[in-house]
Formats: sequence, structure tokens, C-alpha cells
Amino acid sequence: MVVIPPKMTDHNKIVNMRRQLAQIVASYHNDYDVLAEILQNAVDSVKLRLEEKRKGINPKY
Repeated sequence: MVVIPPKMTDHNKIVNMRRQLAQIVASYHNDYDVLAEILQNAVDSVKLRLEEKRKGINPKY
């Protein structure tokens, strides 16, 4: 028997999103963590784009 979970209401989605955001914010222990995260995301993005270029992938963005 397959149990289908009930759909989340808009209110529950908002509550869940707020909880997730609060957990993310709480995981940063000082102001520099946010900057480090932003910089790491930028580096990862450049590495990904260079790898795509090496493979001949030309995204349309």
C-alpha cells in the first residue's frame, strides 16, 4: 500500500522555509563565515564553467 503524504499548505511551506533559514543563519558563527561562503560559491562557479568549457559545453547564459 502506497501512502501519499498530504500536500503542504502555503502556511506550512512558509513556516518550513523560515525554520530552514533560521538554521542556516545559526550555522554561521561569525561575520566572516558569510563572506567565506560567498567567495567559495564564486570559486566553485568559475571552476564549473571552466570544466564545461573544456568539455565543449556552451550554456546559454
